[in-house]
Amino acid sequence: MTATNMAIVEPGVVVCQRRGISVIGAASDAVPASVIEDAHRVLSKSGLPIEISSSIIGAQYNKLLFNTMGYASVLSATDFLREGIQDRQWRNHVALPILAEGLRVLDVAGISLQRVSGMSDHIRFERLMRTLGKPIIGDFVRMIMRGPFKPPQLVFSVYQDLMRHRMTEIDFVNGEIVRLAEVNQVDAPFNAEVVHLVHEMEDDDEPVFFTREQIASRFRELGRTES
Repeated sequence: MTATNMAIVEPGVVVCQRRGISVIGAASDAVPASVIEDAHRVLSKSGLPIEISSSIIGAQYNKLLFNTMGYASVLSATDFLREGIQDRQWRNHVALPILAEGLRVLDVAGISLQRVSGMSDHIRFERLMRTLGKPIIGDFVRMIMRGPFKPPQLVFSVYQDLMRHRMTEIDFVNGEIVRLAEVNQVDAPFNAEVVHLVHEMEDDDEPVFFTREQIASRFRELGRTES
């Protein structure tokens, strides 16, 4: 699992916007510990932070939850950290419901999440979003995020794929939550809506993005329908 964010900004030019943590581990007992240790030693030469986890599947689903929210921000071509979560309507009607839905589905599916270092951890990130909604302290945190601790601009792969007219990985992120919900006979309307809208964009000759207000309104109505 990696929380490092990179983007191809032009042919032959790759930038690293976020030096997030990468986590490796054995997906089954059949993988010898020596393999993981060798991988850790090789990957550490990159200079990027690498950790070993005994519960890599839980770490992967933890990151997947972060991406379900991030991929929703692509619908409006919104900078997830600098604009999306700092917009009260978008945060309350899109990001937080998607996260809550994902947590509920993973719980029903019996998937235990593993904490990871950094802001990609769903608990730390939800705490940040809740803090942004508090009077006074939320304003202070937003001021810091717009100043000396301005977060990096994240460019998600779904956005890059849409701009390059390629199929996205949406079925394996938000779509994974939808799949698990179907298998366990529960609903996941928020993630299903993200999947639906991204697929519509994939079919367009040129992707037409919504505004944040349109997405927030659309998901607010979806929440009312489900309540």
